[in-house]
Amino acid sequence: MRWLSLYVAAFCCLGTARAQFPVISDGGVANAASFERGAGVAPGSMISIFGSNLAAGLARLDTVPLSTTIADVSVTFNGIAAPLQFVSENMIAAQVPWEVLPDTSVSGTASVVVTRPGAQSQMVIIPIIPVAPAVYRVHPWATQAMALNADGTLAAASGTIEGFQSHPANIGDAILVYANGLGAVTPAIVTGANSQDITRITQTAPTVLIQGQAAKVTFSGLSPKVPGLNLLNVVVPSGISSSDAAPIQIQIGSITTTAQITIAVRGQ
Repeated sequence: MRWLSLYVAAFCCLGTARAQFPVISDGGVANAASFERGAGVAPGSMISIFGSNLAAGLARLDTVPLSTTIADVSVTFNGIAAPLQFVSENMIAAQVPWEVLPDTSVSGTASVVVTRPGAQSQMVIIPIIPVAPAVYRVHPWATQAMALNADGTLAAASGTIEGFQSHPANIGDAILVYANGLGAVTPAIVTGANSQDITRITQTAPTVLIQGQAAKVTFSGLSPKVPGLNLLNVVVPSGISSSDAAPIQIQIGSITTTAQITIAVRGQ
């Protein structure tokens, strides 16, 4: 999908690797939506691995289920092969295997290794937590959330995001929010697969806040098309005021995502 391609272009560096051995950067395994380094990641979520010599160049496969090898590059979590979206010299996009821990409801750690022909990276230990919510943005450097109005336009001020048709969301409107790291789903799903065969709902129901007001969440689950992508159907609550930068946050238990990610709304 075009939106994911923008993420690829933003971080990938083309060229030939300067050394044989891949190296994962310090704190280089991050949530693919927030890019927060050093924080825990959730089973089934998409992550970004930053480093050097991770691959010979940019390569991707659009097959579903996702392949665990692209251009002879693979990644393991606790020895389990991870599905890959793309690889490049300085970044890899992968899914944390659902089975990375015996129980998705508990926290633990995972050893991450990148392998190229004849060479392995150092082993990096990362925390695994049941949920690690984050809202995707239209661009990695932007604060605008990837949140769509019912007509497919972006919930942003008109004409503010190049390449997107947009308009603010109104009180009572339903919007579709792209998210990551919402944890285990029912029924369970195979690692690397999408949810096209059946609707899959997150086992933990998140709260979504818009301008600090709790919004009604009518769906929280997995995308039927994109492996590892969480979708939230949210109704814009009453009591908000008009703003082109209204914070939208996900709250699960003691975790609340940053207030820096925003949408445009028209309220009272």
